[in-house]
Amino acid sequence: MAQRSKARSGSRLRPLAIAALLVAACACVALLASALAPGSDAATRAPTGSAWRSLATLAAPPVAAQTPAEALAPPPQPRGEPEPPSFAVARFANRGAVRGLDWMETALPFVLAERLAQHAPLRPVFDTWVVPRGQGAPDAALGETPGAEVAAYARALAPESPPRWLWTGRIDGNNRAALSLRVRLWSLEAGAAAATLAAERTAEGAQEDLLRLAGEAAAELAGAIPGVVPGPLAAPLSAPASPDFYAFTLFGRGLFDLAAALGTPAQVRYRRVLAERDIRRAVLIDPQFAEAQRMLGELERAGGSLDEARSRLAAALRIRPDYLPALEGRAAVARAEHERQRAAELYARILALRPWAHGYRFELGTVLWELGRVDDARQALEGLIEHAPDHLPARRLLVRIDSERGDYQALIGSLEAMLRLAPGDVQAYFDLAAVYRAVGRDVDAAALYQSVALDEGADASTRARAYKLLGDGARRRGELEAAATAYEHALALAPHEARSYFLLAGMFIEAGEMARAEEMLRQVLAMPEHAADAYAGLAALSYRRGNLSEALWYAHRASWRRPESAALHYNVAVALSALGREADAMYEIRQGLRRAPEHAGLHYLHGVVLLRQARYGEAKPWFEAALRIEPGHEDALHNLERLDALAAAASP
Repeated sequence: MAQRSKARSGSRLRPLAIAALLVAACACVALLASALAPGSDAATRAPTGSAWRSLATLAAPPVAAQTPAEALAPPPQPRGEPEPPSFAVARFANRGAVRGLDWMETALPFVLAERLAQHAPLRPVFDTWVVPRGQGAPDAALGETPGAEVAAYARALAPESPPRWLWTGRIDGNNRAALSLRVRLWSLEAGAAAATLAAERTAEGAQEDLLRLAGEAAAELAGAIPGVVPGPLAAPLSAPASPDFYAFTLFGRGLFDLAAALGTPAQVRYRRVLAERDIRRAVLIDPQFAEAQRMLGELERAGGSLDEARSRLAAALRIRPDYLPALEGRAAVARAEHERQRAAELYARILALRPWAHGYRFELGTVLWELGRVDDARQALEGLIEHAPDHLPARRLLVRIDSERGDYQALIGSLEAMLRLAPGDVQAYFDLAAVYRAVGRDVDAAALYQSVALDEGADASTRARAYKLLGDGARRRGELEAAATAYEHALALAPHEARSYFLLAGMFIEAGEMARAEEMLRQVLAMPEHAADAYAGLAALSYRRGNLSEALWYAHRASWRRPESAALHYNVAVALSALGREADAMYEIRQGLRRAPEHAGLHYLHGVVLLRQARYGEAKPWFEAALRIEPGHEDALHNLERLDALAAAASP
């Protein structure tokens, strides 16, 4: 720096002297920075295949073109609204002599379950197919402890969260025109070994009456559930599924085959073929049969025919625009086809009908984020977390959204909340520490890194990473001994990772221990993927020692191993120019500019080489280009300010 100041203060220095000073200054900086700086590519490059991730490398969401569509933010969820009680409808049991009515075992619970989910303040516990495959009917042959059997059935439906209420049913009779239907409602307390019979109703009628009777019974029994008013449910639950009973029969047969789709893959395919055949016939007879249209769509979706699935689900929604299962299926198709805008609209419609549906609020937040609507996405997720604070996927997405928005305070809150839910998420510790550093909370960041570094349960690579970051922090604070100790711990834990060697080499250079720095760099030469960086570092050491030929030898080997690197071509050119081989230096500069036309250092060095040849007029545009690319390039500005004086001094 003293030489640099002297050069600037002198008004009549010879052009070659100025050029030599500038070349030497830029060479030391460039060669060292390319391999040894804590923030350089070499110092921070993760091993191939590494799963490392940080806030700086979180994938940005793909931003789609926004349309001036209606606002897609979810409807506000009333504060304090409890999640409704859960329910399911079990497969009914046909215990009569009319085996031709077995299809009623699946058709009746299917329709009742969908209608209860649509019209009652209840949360369904079933999947797309509604009636589970292979599950026997709990009302078929209840033994001495029916409550225990019903509870076991409910737990099999949803092991992690069994339904709070369960409807069961049984059909008896020997004559299609005179059948008996019994419907029961069971209460299942959390953790209870047995269910409690809450209410039951028995009715009689012909086969054509069974859906109406089942709907009336289910509506009446729903009154036993706190908060459910049975009166408004009777009409929608007891309405015919289709005005054509044969269409309903075919639909029921299809559902029966779906529920029996078990066994080998061939047996499953056979049952599905039978199911699809009967449901298609039902739609052919009654194209306005919404449930049949939906199930055809779901069968097509399961088979991978998204175009046909979209068409069938859209048909179901034309018949019944608020048909929730069809909305859910259509949204799934939109997501599969990456129709984010359409998916967001569908999720918003679902949430308007089910504001407590946390899963869809999360899906809406996700798709809004993918659309680049980060504020709307955050609003959706906040509405979810208000009522489901332990929803870890939502917490994780909030972290990414807050990172994208650059809202550090919100990001800290999201990460801290996520760590409370997932204390074993080591990556979250690194992410939170990075944000702490960004807001100046270095002590908190160091504490997090240290907690990971000292965690003997973590894998060695993760602990080594934490030690490296601890060392980086100590180095920034000027605590070189503490930094070296941290880097040595990292090296001991992960001797195959190159970054620790580079960091220690940098530390030894700062301490003036060049031999130890060289030893570190030579060990990296055995790692082919990092050899180029090691050679660049050795070139820097040789340059500092004044051994220009050796520096050139190392710089060439670095460039040969990574010929696409403009920075390494730059290093070769610096060494060549220092040796007076200007033509060869120009060749390397051109090679570098071919790979990185906007490399400010190469433009600057081109001007320096021309300046050394007293080609002042030709040098000027290269310095100007360096300043255009990098407005703060002081050396280029320094030379530009003195070009005229140098040219005048050189003229006869």
